[in-house]
Amino acid sequence: MFFHLEHNNAVINDINAPLMNFYRSVQQNFGALSEELAGLEAIYNSNRAVFEAQKQLHPDEKVEDANEPLYYHLRDEPCTCRAVLCRDTECDGDKEEGKTRGWH
Repeated sequence: MFFHLEHNNAVINDINAPLMNFYRSVQQNFGALSEELAGLEAIYNSNRAVFEAQKQLHPDEKVEDANEPLYYHLRDEPCTCRAVLCRDTECDGDKEEGKTRGWH
């Protein structure tokens, strides 16, 4: 809803610090965020294509889905601040790299 308001003086606030960090990242780093998400989507789509091809070859067997460990990596790995999205509310980003909060 907030992003559709288009008010010059609109303010967004929430007690959820990770959510606010996400909003700040979108606002301050949209280009980098967009590139990062496009890269993540490409990895997901590639993994999915391999999975579907293997499932067609072996329909009655369990087939490894590389997106499963990718999901857990994104969810569980500690922040290293090499990208835009970061779940670490104590993180100040990597100033030497010139990047801010990251999803790894």
